[in-house]
Amino acid sequence: MRKRKLNTAEQIAHMRDKKGIKFSITDEEQATKFINKHTYYFKLKAYAKNYEKYKTGDKEDQYIDLEFAYIEELSKLDAYLRKIIIKMVLDVEHFLKVQLLKDIAENDNEDGYNIVEEFKKQHPQIIEQLEAKAHNSYCGALIEKYKEDFAVWNLVEVLSFGNFIDLYSYFYSYHKEPVKVASMLQSIKWLRNAAAHNNCLLDRITKPYERDVSVNKGLMSRISKIRNLPRRTRENKMTNPVLHDFVALLYVFEKVVPQSAAKNATYSELTELIDVRFVKNKHYFKENEAIVSCYNFLKIIVDFYAKSAYNRNVEQKSSYSLV
Repeated sequence: MRKRKLNTAEQIAHMRDKKGIKFSITDEEQATKFINKHTYYFKLKAYAKNYEKYKTGDKEDQYIDLEFAYIEELSKLDAYLRKIIIKMVLDVEHFLKVQLLKDIAENDNEDGYNIVEEFKKQHPQIIEQLEAKAHNSYCGALIEKYKEDFAVWNLVEVLSFGNFIDLYSYFYSYHKEPVKVASMLQSIKWLRNAAAHNNCLLDRITKPYERDVSVNKGLMSRISKIRNLPRRTRENKMTNPVLHDFVALLYVFEKVVPQSAAKNATYSELTELIDVRFVKNKHYFKENEAIVSCYNFLKIIVDFYAKSAYNRNVEQKSSYSLV
């Protein structure tokens, strides 16, 4: 059944009168400006899924004690989170390519062309996708130049992230992977695609989730070393697709991206986001146990990885010597 189009004033009225959303923190005029300048109604209302509704009575199907300011804040936090996810995934993608091409260059049984031919046999759709990409992307000239005889170092420049993951996984299915992360890359792809397309990440903190998660054993083994993270909490939160995929990104980022000032800066940026910006309006969420527990889990995980990076950096510096 189609729904009637609503202008902004009608959207505000619908939230207030039909959904029971309150405007005592952010008033209706401010809410109108926020919707018109920073987001849109369909996207914004997704964050209300994190709140319960009255199931019976005069207020049936209305939200219980939901302020517009709460979903406004969640939309802002989501945007900040998506930005740093994109930044981290770009680094991961680059250094996965560095690793793959290094290992191929040092493999006497690979000439850089054979792997491409074998890969194309396993993934014949790649050719069609590249031909389409040749006419509508910045790498079109590169595709046209090498399309008759791609070397692997040409191919990685023009593959989508998803297709690169296929190539990466294909090579290491026959060769020993120095850093075992291949099983986690699909999770990172899903997270990257959601962030790149500005899909909401914090709109489904509570069940039911968008998809079922097969929790990665290596990932669970890594975070099981976090002393202040109870097993039950760990197992429960890792069934959430967004949390699972974000933890996978942190794991792969730690393993693949080499130690550098830039990497330390990313950890600092992420820590500041979680420790400062995420709690700026924490009083908005203190009554929502699902949001609070999700935040606490994220903070524990981020602190763990940031502290690990800091300790490695200190160890590295302490190993310097003038003698």
